[in-house]
Amino acid sequence: MDIQEPQLREGMTPLDAGFGVEPKERFGTLSRVRNGKVINEVYPTEPGTQHEIYVRLRKAIEDGGAPPVLAVEARMTIEVIEAGVRSGETGERVVL
Repeated sequence: MDIQEPQLREGMTPLDAGFGVEPKERFGTLSRVRNGKVINEVYPTEPGTQHEIYVRLRKAIEDGGAPPVLAVEARMTIEVIEAGVRSGETGERVVL
């Protein structure tokens, strides 16, 4: 779960400093193999922007503009997630 939901439960708002910012222990790790050696690189998680999505959605509805996420983008995201599940189940690489 992303950090925004627990932050909201604790009383933070999207306008508070630090909202959507993950603690270091939740940063992402990219593991790669180079020359037979595993290299782990830690990357800070991008701050969440749920609030911005709703602001953009309201603007799209009220003004008739583009939605914050296009249907084709949502479909591609689902395809990537499903490929990850298939790969995890089979242990094989899934080509998209």
